[in-house]
Amino acid sequence: WQGLQWVYDMQMSLSGDTVQAQSSCVTGPLVLDKPIDVTIRGGFDCDYTDNNGAPTKIQSLTIDGSSGTVTVDNVIIIGSVPPPGGGVPPATGDDI
Repeated sequence: WQGLQWVYDMQMSLSGDTVQAQSSCVTGPLVLDKPIDVTIRGGFDCDYTDNNGAPTKIQSLTIDGSSGTVTVDNVIIIGSVPPPGGGVPPATGDDI
């Protein structure tokens, strides 16, 4: 899994395509800048049978003026991506 940006950049070529992401997915910034219509649906379970789970988390969302229509469902913007394993980032020398 390369993240939502990779899916959008490398796999989306037809207007009207839909990206589905699991609720456990946490990904970095997402920039939508292609002249295609796209739907981003988050919150899916492991089998992708429904998206009633917790929202998919992304760091930020930028919709460029050249993009087509964008529909986003069950996705939240968290502002930053937690470190691997979640929780509080490890202390640095400045924190001690």
